Amino acid sequence: GGPAHQHDQGEDAGGDEEKARIARKMFLSEAHMVGLLQHPHILPIYDAGEEGDYCYIVTEHVHGARTLAAYCKPDNLLRIDDVVEIVYKCARALHYAHSRGV
Repeated sequence: GGPAHQHDQGEDAGGDEEKARIARKMFLSEAHMVGLLQHPHILPIYDAGEEGDYCYIVTEHVHGARTLAAYCKPDNLLRIDDVVEIVYKCARALHYAHSRGV
């Protein structure tokens, strides 16, 4: 019972560390690949790395940029034309990235 259960927890912790190491490696690899892309609807990546337990990406600053969260409320939805334009730009950027293996 007890000792085997404790041993399993140790394996899980080791597995979690390995998963975290692999996730960091994948994150940095993908950041590097995205950094090679040049598309008007994909922010350039200037740097990526890790500091302590955190991974980060440095991108171009977009003055006045904001998330779409405010437009997800029923009383403040975007016009359908604006939604179609955003989805179209995202789809084009995604197609570009996918065609280059990202």
